[in-house]
Amino acid sequence: MKIKFGLGLDGAAWSSQGSLGSIVAGPKAMTDVLSTRLGIRRPVSTPLDRTIAMEKSLKDILRPGMWAYQSFSVDPYGVASQLLDWRDELVAAGLDLKDPRLAEGSQRLQLLHHVELHQKLLPGESDLLSDVAQTLSQRLEQHWPLGIEDVISLEPISSMPWIWQKILQQLGAHEDCVELKTISDLPELEIISGDHEYAVADVVVGEIKGTEEPLQLLVGGPTDTLDAELRRAGLPSIGVGEYCPGGDQVLGSFVQLVTADDPVPALVDLLTLRVAGQRIWPDSINKFLVRALMRNYGCGAEWHRALEELADNEDYAQAVAFFSTYIWDSPLRLVSSEDLYDAEALATACDAFAEQLNGQAFSADRAAVTSLATVLREDYSSGISDREIHQLLAEVGGNTPSPVSLALANPNLDVIYDPAHIIPGSQVLWWRATAEKTAAADTFSQSELALIQEIAGAGSIPVVLSAKVFSELQGATRLAALAQARRVIAVCPQRLAGEELVVEHPLLDQLSALIRRRGLPEPRRVSAEEVLADSLSVVPGAHAPRTPDLRGGWNSSRGLNFCRRICHILSSVPYWQHL
Repeated sequence: MKIKFGLGLDGAAWSSQGSLGSIVAGPKAMTDVLSTRLGIRRPVSTPLDRTIAMEKSLKDILRPGMWAYQSFSVDPYGVASQLLDWRDELVAAGLDLKDPRLAEGSQRLQLLHHVELHQKLLPGESDLLSDVAQTLSQRLEQHWPLGIEDVISLEPISSMPWIWQKILQQLGAHEDCVELKTISDLPELEIISGDHEYAVADVVVGEIKGTEEPLQLLVGGPTDTLDAELRRAGLPSIGVGEYCPGGDQVLGSFVQLVTADDPVPALVDLLTLRVAGQRIWPDSINKFLVRALMRNYGCGAEWHRALEELADNEDYAQAVAFFSTYIWDSPLRLVSSEDLYDAEALATACDAFAEQLNGQAFSADRAAVTSLATVLREDYSSGISDREIHQLLAEVGGNTPSPVSLALANPNLDVIYDPAHIIPGSQVLWWRATAEKTAAADTFSQSELALIQEIAGAGSIPVVLSAKVFSELQGATRLAALAQARRVIAVCPQRLAGEELVVEHPLLDQLSALIRRRGLPEPRRVSAEEVLADSLSVVPGAHAPRTPDLRGGWNSSRGLNFCRRICHILSSVPYWQHL
């Protein structure tokens, strides 16, 4: 096996040609390959389980007056999550947190040292990398057959973190770095700007429709607007949705249903929710109950009458039992003096709700609800606060994209998410080539880093890269990949969501400067309106980009027709029949 390695290559395509016997790997993929071939591969615990294990360790260790005690008493799960991130960063860098010299370090390092000695943490990806680094030298001394013929580093090995320098040197890796001065043909660069996403989305659709050559679509942000225009043009959507932390809609609405003082909004959400064309309950139940809620809001005579009528049908018995138990009469609304919910009661409600989630469309939601019930029973027997419930929702439900986001295959479109994944000689279409909102910051202080260097015995080789050094290394790799493309079309909306001003990605300025230094033709800068004016129609039936009214002005004639239409609907047929 031949391996091409780079710190930013996780998720990159292996090759445009047949890739038998050759792979492209980043740190995670390389760790997986080596752990498998060294025979030390093991299951990795979920972030939720690991955070709860950290929380339990901190409960045993922290005492009044100790560092982080006050924060932990207010938000135990959040503090445990943050400490686990710090711990994983150090372990992944190759530091032994059980080293007694850490007891002389900062209060933070001392606490991490005590937690590691407590030996109640669950292993994660960082532990696997540390095991690989320790086991590799032993196996090589035993002439262990790794089956790896060649390892090529696409970045300078001397600029990498200490643990990766050690691993690559043991594997006998050699460098094949691309320097900007050696790239003979720089790409043709075109930067297209627009007032809003709809304008530049029409340009992207036109480019995809107008070429038969394979394209690499570099996605720099959610594609909800672009997907709407692609569907309008009859093209496959990209499906990179706007992510909403805090758990998915089904799980979040369910918890709100059984814990809120007013469950009606969450109940309506669940009754009307459609996932992949399916609903949780049959339409006959949904419409019947929504009508009852509309006639008499809340737990009134209409609601009880509706449940009684549904109970006459044996097929609806399970649903009626759930609604009767966990809506207005839910025991979860009784909060103790410590403001803790009964975790066992909530877990029982999860079991009942999981039985309602039938069908393939709700398989992931059913697994999330079941997972929540398990965690509640195993780790929160003494009760759970409202804050902890929402933190669990974020972990169990994960980050859920917009329900309208759907990725469809396009044989001429290779979707990538990092400029480092650009294939040399390809034509790149960069959606939302805008700068990142936040800059990385250093995690550890200079005094902490000095102690870390001493314990690791790495000499002058940095164990933990500073944010600045890592950003420079990452930027150089991305710029080199971008410079090897044949053509780059970057589309940059000037505003997002109608109000947020954005700036272009700094890589565009760097590539433009490189082109100028070579004396090549100046990169073309043009507005989306100018591009669209050169073509009769980008999308069938459209001759100009759609421009949403961001000012919120009132059109009297259109507004009057809209009001007439609403009045006609309300006076004829109850609108909830169309749900």
